[in-house]
Amino acid sequence: MGSKEKVLVVVPTTAGRLSLLKEVLDSVYLNQDKFDITTVIVKNGTFPNDEYYDFDLGYDVIKTESHPGGNIPVAFNKSLEYLTDEFDWWLYQEDDLVITTENWMEHAISTYKSLPKCGAVGIRLHGGMRQYNPQEQYTIESLNVRDKNTFEVYWSDGIMLISKELFDKENLRFDEDIVTAATADMPFQLIERGYENWRVELKFIHHHITGDRTGTPKWRWADTYINMEDTNRRLYLKYQNTKQSKMREWVEMDGAPAGNWLKERGLTDKDYRTFKSDDWD
Repeated sequence: MGSKEKVLVVVPTTAGRLSLLKEVLDSVYLNQDKFDITTVIVKNGTFPNDEYYDFDLGYDVIKTESHPGGNIPVAFNKSLEYLTDEFDWWLYQEDDLVITTENWMEHAISTYKSLPKCGAVGIRLHGGMRQYNPQEQYTIESLNVRDKNTFEVYWSDGIMLISKELFDKENLRFDEDIVTAATADMPFQLIERGYENWRVELKFIHHHITGDRTGTPKWRWADTYINMEDTNRRLYLKYQNTKQSKMREWVEMDGAPAGNWLKERGLTDKDYRTFKSDDWD
């Protein structure tokens, strides 16, 4: 019998709900009979360090931190310090989402392997993809469909699975100026490079907290400026002139509200890296 494939599981977290994080890890480590799993927990916020480091998550995980708190791509890039040559896969796991499907990691990885141009695999749909997919009305013509549960998307999250080989081949890094939407921007980067992003069917329980900016419950532990509308507008500014046809579709569909806001104010020439809505409201 060959050796198990090695998976680096990455969980950025505010650390504000450590008991829930332990449940999340339970669903991850149910897969350890088939995969060699190493988990990196990246505290990304101002939650007290002593509570974070002292809390027993039940598994031998790596605990570290990234700063500033609230900048998700910074946390992802911190995780890449641990993505050494021994690993086969990089897998983002949301810190508030418990996957209940049996052997879910095997399903995600086997699906990825079966898709020759696969960039990233996820499970949660967003934007227009919630409506335009094989389980609902119809699928956008440019996007491929394997079956009603497995289909191409612009992006999805819940998890985000990317091969180590692809990280190396494309020298992938997360854009730290797309502060709250790294799970959208990385798939977009992959589309720009000619890859496809796919969604697979996994059952899960999502313990979501609402909030769109610094000071709201979702961003309670952030110590940097957070405005999720800013991120939408930065994504539009970054990709508005894309030549890639699938990205053009996303810009015209899900990017439209941000684009209209920017056009109404004559702001489409602004640098996405430094754009702040508060400067123009």
